[in-house]
This record gives sequence, structure tokens and C-alpha cells, in this order.
Amino acid sequence: MRILLLEDDLMLNELISERLSKKYTVASFTDGEKALNSVLKERYDLLLLDVDVPSINGFELLELLRTTNIITPAIFITAKTTSKDLKQGFEVGGNDYIKKPFDFEELEARIENIRKTYRIDLAIPLGENAQLKDRIIYANEKEIHIGAKESAVLGYLAKRKGTFVSCDELTSAVWSMEECPSQSTVRTYIKNLRHILGAASISTERGLGWRFDGV
Repeated sequence: MRILLLEDDLMLNELISERLSKKYTVASFTDGEKALNSVLKERYDLLLLDVDVPSINGFELLELLRTTNIITPAIFITAKTTSKDLKQGFEVGGNDYIKKPFDFEELEARIENIRKTYRIDLAIPLGENAQLKDRIIYANEKEIHIGAKESAVLGYLAKRKGTFVSCDELTSAVWSMEECPSQSTVRTYIKNLRHILGAASISTERGLGWRFDGV
């Protein structure tokens, strides 16, 4: 599950990112315009939006996204808690609202509710007797737990099974623009997945990238 976090309080941004990164892939931003550009270019499963942020506030950001038919679920995280604020949050297309200060267990519960409601992270088939779901590879009656990035890389390649995916395409799909991983970093994740799934599971072609062939 890929989450975009928009929070201009650096300490809170770091705390939320650190906590959620244990279960999800998180791309964090402190500026509304940068967050907007990222959503327009990349795929996210959930948006966590503060309201009072630089450039474009959270309400304006989501309203702009909804006008472009981007329907990614969104949860507002804000100290703006009047009835008028709540109404505005839902009117611009918000799916949930959590008031600051909040408990991390409450935030995680609301995220899980969104995940289940919108059926995010459904099982991705990897082969006849293998699938990927919630960062776990189920194969031959075994469960193999992998990291968030490995899961995102494998999930994307598996959805494009039989097709070569370039390094640039894979990077854009899995990492945020601010993360900007090197090619050697991407190759390391591929190497780790081959070690887990078997060398024949992912093919490499110079100039073309990687192709998932199944397990």
C-alpha cells in the first residue's frame, strides 16, 4: 500500500512516516504543491493530508485532484476541527477526518478501514501456487515476509508479467520523486527478489530492464 503524507510539521511528519513505514510504503511532503505534482505523476493508494500547509492547502489540493478524476481515498489530519471545517473536508472529496492531536492506533485503524473498504492490496498472483498479499509471499504452503519496497517492486513487475519494465518506469511506479533511488539500489531489490523467488523468476535484458516470468 502506497501512502502519500502531506504534513508541514517536520517532527510530526517524521514520526508519522517512521511509524507507518513499518507496514506501508510512505512518500512524505511538507509542501502542498510538491505533493500535488507527485499525485499527478505517480500512483498512490491513500492520501494523508494536513490542511494548513504551504503553497496549496489540503482542502484545495484534494479539490483539484477530484476535478481531474483522481479518486484516491484521502484522510485529512488537521487541527481544524469545527463543524464548518469537517463539512468542507467532506465536500471537497475527503473520505475520513482525524483530529490533532491523535493517537497512532486510531490513525492506523482508520487507514486499515480505508484499505479494507477499497480493497487495497488484493492478492497479486505470482504463479500457479504463489501469490503476493500485504508484503507476504504465499508459495507452496509457506509464508515469506518481505519489506515494503521489495513488495512494491515485485507487485509492479508481477502486474506487468511477461513484459520488460525499464528502470525508469519501475522507479517512477515505486519510489517518490524525492526518494530518487540509484540504479544500483533498484538492482539490489531485484537481486533480493531473485534470491527469494529463484533466479528464473525475473529476467534481465540490457537496455530493456526486467521481466517477471512467474514462479
